[in-house]
Amino acid sequence: MSQVLSLQTARIRLTRAGTYSLLFALGLLLSSAYTGTNLLFLMDFILFSGVLISLMSAVMTRKGRLFLNFSPRTSEESSLPVQLKCEGLGPCQGMLEFGFRRFGEEGRQRLRFFWDGERLTLDSDPIWIRGEYRIYEVKARISVAFRLVELRADLLLDARYLVWPRPDGTTIPAYVKGGLGSSQEELRAYQPTDGLGRIHWKRYARDGELYIRSKTSPGLSRIFKVEYDSVNEREVLRGLASFFLARIQAGEPFEIGCKDRILHSGSLRKEELMDFLASCRR
Repeated sequence: MSQVLSLQTARIRLTRAGTYSLLFALGLLLSSAYTGTNLLFLMDFILFSGVLISLMSAVMTRKGRLFLNFSPRTSEESSLPVQLKCEGLGPCQGMLEFGFRRFGEEGRQRLRFFWDGERLTLDSDPIWIRGEYRIYEVKARISVAFRLVELRADLLLDARYLVWPRPDGTTIPAYVKGGLGSSQEELRAYQPTDGLGRIHWKRYARDGELYIRSKTSPGLSRIFKVEYDSVNEREVLRGLASFFLARIQAGEPFEIGCKDRILHSGSLRKEELMDFLASCRR
């Protein structure tokens, strides 16, 4: 998904260095007028010229645009899944601060860039935890020549992407319920065509969900329920990713339940499983 950020409405502000330079130039101007020293006049001219050049560069930069292209997926501990392209900008550097919502919680991520007129260098904060991210705004701060003046713009965005949990190599995570106990019964989700006598009523009393006894098996049951909290979320989802990826590779059938969603293995692909785990809510 591509987003275009126009800088025409950006505000021009002095940076801290620009403010100090301007105050110093004014002080030199008073000193040179009082003493009549040509060297002070020359230094004053250089300082005012620097501020003026920086201001003119900022005015020209306001005619430019930034193109943001977000990838639909990435994984934990990676950079922001965004490609940046500059159009109509001279050499500059800046920072884009994105406001995002993840499962109703708000946060911020920063993307720093340097543009020399031909090549673009990016550096962003890593994404530490999986989830479904929605970008709703960006605060742009762009410094131009001599870094004495900068452009500031607050713009609205609408971009979404999924962050996959990073598999940690866990064979059997301790947080999966429904398939790792001592029970030898294989369970599956209740269907309207199933008889009431096959319902696992003890399971219903405990979890409030309808399952039926399918058959007995010497191994693990097919139904798995994902449970975690805000403290162990990262650890749990990483373990689940490893566990279920191994089951897909082995061709073992399973079903995962998370809140009001159930995922059936069937011909499940890795991307579908990771999308499910990335968007799974408590």
